[in-house]
Amino acid sequence: MHIARARKYYEERVSCTLRFTVWHLVALNHLMRISLKGQRILDAGCGHGALCKLIIDKLSSEYVVGLDISSNRVRVAKRYLGPRVELIIGDIHHLPFRPGAFDVVLCLETLEHLLDINKGICELLRVSTKYLILSIPNYLNLGGFFTIVARLATKLGLKIPGFEPQIIDHIFFAPLVLRLLRGIGLSISRITGANFRYAFPIITKPLPKLESLGTETPLFNLMGSHTILTASKKLRRGNKQ
Repeated sequence: MHIARARKYYEERVSCTLRFTVWHLVALNHLMRISLKGQRILDAGCGHGALCKLIIDKLSSEYVVGLDISSNRVRVAKRYLGPRVELIIGDIHHLPFRPGAFDVVLCLETLEHLLDINKGICELLRVSTKYLILSIPNYLNLGGFFTIVARLATKLGLKIPGFEPQIIDHIFFAPLVLRLLRGIGLSISRITGANFRYAFPIITKPLPKLESLGTETPLFNLMGSHTILTASKKLRRGNKQ
């Protein structure tokens, strides 16, 4: 598949309103654990600008850049963010920034939609000097199992009410993604599992706190329908942080 086809797909799917999701809120919480004074922040795959708006409103960050492949989504983001955020149309496979241009790079619910995941991760790391905050869908739960079944049924020509697969949508299992990131030399400092209502329908209804905030409890943090993590490059011996 060519990147132009993927761009066309996302150009045609644009919302005129901002939608704040659980992974936006959890990622914001991850950011709050980092000293952001004077830090340069990139939101790669910013969509309509919801995360960028949270960052500038809640954290008062001064240097925030949002990038998305869809010009229509960038136009909507500009409507909500104005001049407070620099918004750029671009492709994560080929980020238009110099190496180390940002201190913190965020990429939420976007890696699974890339043609080349490894290339995308390498680009995110290339432009980052300190932290990489990622949010990925996690299929290691009941909700993920049902989604896989629905995708298989769709490929067989069956129509599943309320289910529409995206043009590129890789299946991720959180433990395997963590293994991949550690294998390329990243240190994972924080992992949060979120959106348990979808991961385990009915079971979490009596647990509103778990649903809203997610959990960092080992094992359970790898079972939410979304996994949010903070990673950083491992320092070589003799290097100062």
